[in-house]
Amino acid sequence: MKTKGNINVEIILVFSTIIIISAIMINLSIEELDTSFKTKEKIETRQLIEKITQTINTAYTNQESHIKIITLPEKLENKTYTAIINKTGIYINTYNHITYKKPIPNNIKNSYNQTTIYLIPGKTYKIENKKEETTTSIIITQI
Repeated sequence: MKTKGNINVEIILVFSTIIIISAIMINLSIEELDTSFKTKEKIETRQLIEKITQTINTAYTNQESHIKIITLPEKLENKTYTAIINKTGIYINTYNHITYKKPIPNNIKNSYNQTTIYLIPGKTYKIENKKEETTTSIIITQI
């Protein structure tokens, strides 16, 4: 009888240990998967902000009336985002991260002469180098 009781306790302890170790392994796997998704989201955000900056800089460094077209993706890693351009730079705000990049020109505005521009995901924009009185401006217009 005592042997049967000891075996049952040992079986319970072994199974409990296996369950605890399995739970720890699953938790670690989920954390690693979450980290890889966040890294992929940051990479996509960085690529988009680089694309926007490069398009603005190319339009700015070319001759007057040079036009570039850019289409923004609907989502970044299946998540919504906001893109804002103002006098200090370009900002992309995803769920848990803000990415910033400073383009060459300081004089960026939209066709309504507003210096804070909200870019809508999934829309296409015309970025134009336009000579004004004494300065060169970048005009961003939704197409």
